[in-house]
Amino acid sequence: MKVSPTKNLGFVAGLLVNILVFILSCAILAGVFGKAGQLYRETKDKNEAASEVYSLFAEARAEGIAAIDKSGDVSTSRTLVYYYNKSWQPAEGGTYAYEVRLAVTPQATAAGRLDRIEAVATDVKGNELCRMHTAVYAAGT
Repeated sequence: MKVSPTKNLGFVAGLLVNILVFILSCAILAGVFGKAGQLYRETKDKNEAASEVYSLFAEARAEGIAAIDKSGDVSTSRTLVYYYNKSWQPAEGGTYAYEVRLAVTPQATAAGRLDRIEAVATDVKGNELCRMHTAVYAAGT
């Protein structure tokens, strides 16, 4: 039986179309997996930032604002800045990957002092990762 060139050409064309569809599918999947990895890293950074801010808040609630503010001045509004490396360990100001800024605003009350704290965690590029608010009450001060 003799195979005509037209049937052979149709087979090759069909094979090429299948290969192109396979290549296109692989490219789409590679893009999806790349985006998934990026989303994982961003989510991990945001979770770490929220955890660190919550830790600072818990320390301030447990021991008072003086526990996180080493300046000793607890009567005026101020901004406290904490620097962290890529693994969220404390770092120096010149070599950091993340920073947490705490804006502390004291408010005198009849029974003591209420410190309102707003925390903003950012990466080195200035992208906001987390923003939280809390208040710390200090009786009789």
